[in-house]
Parts: sequence; structure tokens; C-alpha cells
Amino acid sequence: MNPEDLGNVGEFVAAIATIATLIYLAIQIRQNTAAVRSSTHQQQVDTTFAIHTNVSNDPDLAKLITKANSNFSSLDDSQQLQLLYFYTNYFNMWHFQYTNMRKGLSTKTRGEYGTRVGLSYYRVKWACAKLGR
Repeated sequence: MNPEDLGNVGEFVAAIATIATLIYLAIQIRQNTAAVRSSTHQQQVDTTFAIHTNVSNDPDLAKLITKANSNFSSLDDSQQLQLLYFYTNYFNMWHFQYTNMRKGLSTKTRGEYGTRVGLSYYRVKWACAKLGR
């Protein structure tokens, strides 16, 4: 073999090594993406669980939500503030899910956007705006 043939063999080996490296990196990126999506999904589930557990474990909060849904103006200032913070947390969860969906970090949002509790957030915000709060 002359030096030119050795150079050609070297180029061929380098090309094979480059292709193998690119395949390895593609597999690693795919695995990393799956891990990030899984972590994002778990965080969404944990946040949803925490908010729903808060309502189910606190009868006063559940009554407050029910009362607000039927007649928001009957709530006193502290109840309105409590509900506003609760719904702000709920809305932030929605925003987190929506943002992650738009970034491709999660799939469809499992229906939380249409829950009765979620829709109540807008009622509270609207009522606060009407009352000047």
C-alpha cells in the first residue's frame, strides 16, 4: 500500500467514525428529550395533585369555591382574597402546562383547561374587577 491508499483508508475510517458518533448523539438527544418530557409530565401531575388535594382535604375551601360559583358577591374580603390566591395558583398551573405544550415538552393537556374549578378562576377575576379589587 502506498501513502495515498493509506490516506484513503484513513478518510474512510474517519467518515465511519463520524457517522457512528452522529448516530450515538442522536440516540442520546432522543433519550434526554424523553427524560425531560417525563420529568415535565411528573411535575404537572404533582402540581395538579397538590391543588386538587388541597380542595378535597379542606372542606372550608370546597365550600368557599361552591359559594363563589353560586354568588361571588356574598363572600367577604378575606374569602375573596383566599379564593383569588387559590385560583391564581391554579391558573399558573395551566400556564405552565400550556407553555410546556407549546415548547413541545408535553403533549395535550389532559382536560384540565375545562374543569369547573378552573373556569371559576375567571368568575373570581371578573367579580373582583367589577368590585374594584
